[in-house]
Amino acid sequence: MTGRQLNYLIDDCHQFKKDPSMAISMFHHYITTKVAEGASIIFYADNCPGQNKNQTVLAYLSYLVHDVKRHPYIRMNYMIVGHTKFSPDRHFGT
Repeated sequence: MTGRQLNYLIDDCHQFKKDPSMAISMFHHYITTKVAEGASIIFYADNCPGQNKNQTVLAYLSYLVHDVKRHPYIRMNYMIVGHTKFSPDRHFGT
């Protein structure tokens, strides 16, 4: 555990399609460049069904644990519904 956080930011001025392949690309880059083989992984994600909570992303993470056996487990933690209504988050885009 490094005690460090890594964020992937995508500016909305770029016209990328926000879909599961975008999330998987970021997960894959992080896992293959920053995480040692055999380490457990914990991800924290927003509650977006289009990018994080769909079967494609979960299948990819499951593949890393069960098929490739690169990691003993990968845990996904999601923000609670309504987290964007939290007062500090209201000014995030300004």
